Amino acid sequence: MLFCAFVASWTAAYVIPEREASGLPHLRSESVAVRFVDTGEVVIEKNPRVVRPIASVTKLLSGVVIDAIDKDPTTVVTITEDDKDRLKWSKSRLKVGLVSTWLSLFQAALGASDNRAMYASVRALGLERPRFVVQMNEMAKTLGMKQSSFKDPAGIDPGNVSTANDLLVLLDSAASKESIRQATQKDFINVGMQDEVMLTNPNRLARSGRWEVVIGKTGYTVEAGRSLVLRATLGGRTIDMVLIGAREMASVFGDAGRVRRYLEEKYHLGKTAKATGPSLAQTNSLR
Repeated sequence: MLFCAFVASWTAAYVIPEREASGLPHLRSESVAVRFVDTGEVVIEKNPRVVRPIASVTKLLSGVVIDAIDKDPTTVVTITEDDKDRLKWSKSRLKVGLVSTWLSLFQAALGASDNRAMYASVRALGLERPRFVVQMNEMAKTLGMKQSSFKDPAGIDPGNVSTANDLLVLLDSAASKESIRQATQKDFINVGMQDEVMLTNPNRLARSGRWEVVIGKTGYTVEAGRSLVLRATLGGRTIDMVLIGAREMASVFGDAGRVRRYLEEKYHLGKTAKATGPSLAQTNSLR
């Protein structure tokens, strides 16, 4: 009984509040920017100009650069030792020797956030990684990402930094590319021509029937924390959310849910979600 009472009191103490005293949603992410796409109005901000590592959110910029390059999506690519992450030694289920089409690798990089797939996608374009990084930084400058810089196509390097405001700019560009939208909307990505490997999209909102996601990308490294950038349709309006620097991924998704409910209430947005799947409100507790 004493143990149950302790658990109950501990749980109550760690339930995340829905709103701040100001009425704005309670946010666990360190930097936040939320806007309506149709008007450009930014409706929620938290440290939007603070420069932070962004981890795999970087892959959206890599996708924008790649989208501008002519390539044959049916090109056959073999994973090699050169495609391994030798900075953080992150894991990948794409073993050296796996044979796949270039398109499947590109979709695995964007949709499943596989670092090895991203490196192989770049290599298969005939680009050395350092040269590709130069193109990334040139693209960021062209887009107007004034406080961003990049050192790595996959986001492994903590020197890949940006701000919430700059990531709104990146979302605009990435969302205009059909190849990136399609990749990030996939629940699962199959890679491999002989031995097929099925990878899962880590963005649970893209896999949820309760969200109408246009484009989205998660990110994580120790230095960056947990991040989510998302464009979604709510009640007939398109919303951008940038949530970066949370300690737990559940906190990021909890933030997204709290932002959504705030917008639906304040701006009288009809709920467009399908009535399937568990409630996202479950992520508000014990996080």
